[in-house]
Amino acid sequence: AYNRASDNFARELDMYNRGKLLDPPTDAKRDFSRSIALYKYLHWVPPGTAMEPLSGKLAGVILEQHDSWRRREGISDAAMYLQGFCEYEMREIEPKFEQKAVATLSALEDHYPKSRYVAEAWLRVGEINFDNNEYDKAADAYERAANKAKEKGDNGTYSLALYKLGWSHYQLYKYAVAVRWFQKLIEFEDEIKAAEKPEDKDKKKAGFDLRKEAIEYLAKSLAEP
Repeated sequence: AYNRASDNFARELDMYNRGKLLDPPTDAKRDFSRSIALYKYLHWVPPGTAMEPLSGKLAGVILEQHDSWRRREGISDAAMYLQGFCEYEMREIEPKFEQKAVATLSALEDHYPKSRYVAEAWLRVGEINFDNNEYDKAADAYERAANKAKEKGDNGTYSLALYKLGWSHYQLYKYAVAVRWFQKLIEFEDEIKAAEKPEDKDKKKAGFDLRKEAIEYLAKSLAEP
């Protein structure tokens, strides 16, 4: 049933994009309006304030009357981050949500400068801009992500942001700048590896090998005029 629903949504979305349907299709699994309403409440409304009843398609969205978790440290910044995440996921239903997501995620650091979600928020902003071929904006967001990740000691996000920085400048034909970022990533990965404990060195790392990719694109950058 899920696969059929997904296929129908994709087919109807394609027809809408080609002008064959007047209204955009809806997909309940991609409609995060109710979640966004809750996350906005958790972020914007002071703790202890009752949530006002919502109307329309958001009618019935309530928050359970258990405020112990509401006072938990970090819940408001997490809510704002998740609001931006959900807004981005809504982009296929309503394209305007993509820019809403950028605005929400970009504002996270202003509201919660010490949040552990800031680096990832900037990384997502960078991804959105990169996918739209706005490489200058992407590079700016990735650099913000790298700075915040380094400050927080988030090695994984820091490495990824460095790689994305190099890749963004490569797309901009700024090969000398790309080389610097790829080199920085390689050096950082080597530092991490040198600091590994003996028992960790034998563990296979799954996923994307950033160091290997950085070496490849560093070489390509150097080969460019």
